[in-house]
Amino acid sequence: MDPREAIALLRLVATGGATRPRRVLLDTHGTAAAALAAGSRGWRAAGLIEAQCRAMQAPADESLRRTLGW
Repeated sequence: MDPREAIALLRLVATGGATRPRRVLLDTHGTAAAALAAGSRGWRAAGLIEAQCRAMQAPADESLRRTLGW
């Protein structure tokens, strides 16, 4: 898997909350990287709540780095 796509997918999973809006986001944009690049307008259109949007914008944390290393 492309590292950029892997990072985007991990960020999408780590966003937490309801899964349906995240599935809509993926279905709408085709890839996790494109879903991440959609920005807050695209995220809200898919149904992500404010807390999920903030999580999507947050820089990668240590747990994400450890997961990628694994």
